[in-house]
Amino acid sequence: MEAFKKTFTLSRVFDGLLDDGVDYVDCSDGEDHFGMHWSLSLSQLDGYAQLNISCDRPDPDDQEDYCIEAKYDMILYFKNDEIGSKDQKVVFDDPDDDHQVRLVSWDHLQRKCSAKGEVKK
Repeated sequence: MEAFKKTFTLSRVFDGLLDDGVDYVDCSDGEDHFGMHWSLSLSQLDGYAQLNISCDRPDPDDQEDYCIEAKYDMILYFKNDEIGSKDQKVVFDDPDDDHQVRLVSWDHLQRKCSAKGEVKK
């Protein structure tokens, strides 16, 4: 019998991609879903954009074993209205677990996915 699947969506707009001369890292505060804290961050590593997906317990003193099998579907929106996507299955089973997803080259991300401007609330 297949286990009941729980789903949720994390979405994030990363700012400052066009800033030159800095090592880019942008972390989100994250969200709680199904008793775990999930967060996304984007960093520049070895000339590539890397998305980091983290899963942590809200209570760091909780030592109960767990195993979360997850599938993520990631979507990149390009300036010319093209969409790039990537999906992968991952397992979170450690309190400090995170998964890194190498995306495109940093230069490609800046040229094709970034637009100057700002969003006003």
